[in-house]
Amino acid sequence: MSKNPNPDKRELRAVIAFHFRLGHTVQKTYDLMLPAYGVHTPVQHTIANRFRKLEAGNFSLEDEARSGRPPNHDHIEAVRSAVEESKISSVRQVSEVTGVPFTTAYSILKERLGLRKFMGRWVPHHLNPTQKQARVNIAREMLETLRGPRRNLLNILTSDESWFRLTQPDAGQWAASRDDIEPRIRDDFSAKKAHVTVIWGLRGPLLVDYALRGESLNTNRFKTLVFPKLKQAALGWRQKTGLTEFVLHWDNAPFHRSKDTLELLDQENLATLPHPPYSPDLAPCDFYLFGYLKHCLKGLSFDTENELISAIWVIMTKIPKTTLHSVYEQWIHRLESVIEHGGEYYKE
Repeated sequence: MSKNPNPDKRELRAVIAFHFRLGHTVQKTYDLMLPAYGVHTPVQHTIANRFRKLEAGNFSLEDEARSGRPPNHDHIEAVRSAVEESKISSVRQVSEVTGVPFTTAYSILKERLGLRKFMGRWVPHHLNPTQKQARVNIAREMLETLRGPRRNLLNILTSDESWFRLTQPDAGQWAASRDDIEPRIRDDFSAKKAHVTVIWGLRGPLLVDYALRGESLNTNRFKTLVFPKLKQAALGWRQKTGLTEFVLHWDNAPFHRSKDTLELLDQENLATLPHPPYSPDLAPCDFYLFGYLKHCLKGLSFDTENELISAIWVIMTKIPKTTLHSVYEQWIHRLESVIEHGGEYYKE
């Protein structure tokens, strides 16, 4: 039996009335309608409004007669100008600015202008023209390295840091209905975390390290704790691959670009690849790796930081080489897109 792709509103009102007579709550009505009607399911606010009419004894399935005359041309143009000037205005704000009654303004927006309100795409930073041009210039410089022969790509390592919880909660809860779900705290700042550093490339992970909460990520810590491990790991890779020089890509954290850090890297034939400011969309750790790792760790719990690091290492070693190559190809595509679009953030 095929589903009606666009159910009549009278049908939806009849179903809501059915659940109302059964004594169901607004939320339960919504939950029970959702599997049948999908995206056409009325939102909870609409169901609640319908419940109020039913409680008042209004069981009619027809639209209520509208009073007043259709909006005139001046009203339509006033509303159009208001939303063109500020696309984030609410209907109430449009009504207040234009002097057009609320219901009329709503009708004009939806029916005359054919507008809907969408959530804007989050971006890391509001880029000014200088920052956009910097992204274009540095993206060109990065592409000169990334577009080299395949052997050159094997030399390129990428790195970043991110917080990982030792207990990774799964957001989903098994329940008979939404009413039975326990509320979740948005972020538990007391949860035990580790600040994880990863360095990896087309051959997989080179180094996974961590800092505890409260430990400063600075040049001194990199020099005394991280660099010796990086040096040893790089030696192992050189022996396996025969490669002598590597290029390290990471962001613009102060200790990444400090004179002492760059001198240490130079001693080990580790050149650095530049990175544009405010550009997580151009960092493979941000647009791929960290999200993938946290997805794999969902629902797991670790007693110590070392257990967490071991789990991350195992996950990274199991990522297929074809996937890693795809990530690098996506990296190149993103850089090309930024250049093509004048430094704007990459859009999926």
